[in-house]
Amino acid sequence: MVTLFNLPKETSFVLFSSLFSGFPSGSKYTKDLLENKLINEKEANHLIMFTHFSNPLFIISTIGVLLLNNKKIGILILFCHIISNIIIGILFKNKEKKDYKKEEFKIVISKINNKRKNNKSFIFILTNSITKSFTILIQMLGIIMFFLMITTILKKIIKLDNLTYSFLSGIIEMTQGIKNISNISTLNLKLKSSIIGLLLSFSGISVHFQVKSIIEGTTIKYKNFFIARIVHAILCFTLIYILFNFFIN
Repeated sequence: MVTLFNLPKETSFVLFSSLFSGFPSGSKYTKDLLENKLINEKEANHLIMFTHFSNPLFIISTIGVLLLNNKKIGILILFCHIISNIIIGILFKNKEKKDYKKEEFKIVISKINNKRKNNKSFIFILTNSITKSFTILIQMLGIIMFFLMITTILKKIIKLDNLTYSFLSGIIEMTQGIKNISNISTLNLKLKSSIIGLLLSFSGISVHFQVKSIIEGTTIKYKNFFIARIVHAILCFTLIYILFNFFIN
């Protein structure tokens, strides 16, 4: 984190947790670090730009295996999705060098764990985690359902060709758009995979609303997140398109 992104060691937790948990966990953890004064406003605004990952199992299993019938494509999309974020983290990092202390990842996690143990009981942590998780899940599902309704209404009232509707629905609600794109038989696999990578990295307005609701009331700027998602989408599309023939024989 210090060498690549010029960020304090505590932010490593956000990067690795969001990488495996999927979005919008990166936004939630960034907000937590900011509120606990472990990072400052500038660091939080940088961190939120490149710690927005889709769940690896969703990409490989759902997109690769179930929708595209090719595990290798799922791995390619995942690789490009992650690398694009890393590039964003490096491109937008603060050029002003800071003397952050470097520590091994396991030591940082140990310190976080010790701090948690010293402050809260296990029962409190367990019940509080369940309550918070439940609240966030209900909020996320509510937003997803709302935007799924919008895409359904859109299909009913506006006459659009299959590709345009699928892409537009993906911009609004990612999973619906990805599913629709994967069902278009006229698209070749290379272009289909690239478009899916683009939609996945942009994440859809539905996910953007989820992120905005999480960072509401903090000094984290949604504008930074939005710009990063556009760059992320373009980078991911380009990388998949370029690397497709090397990965998929």
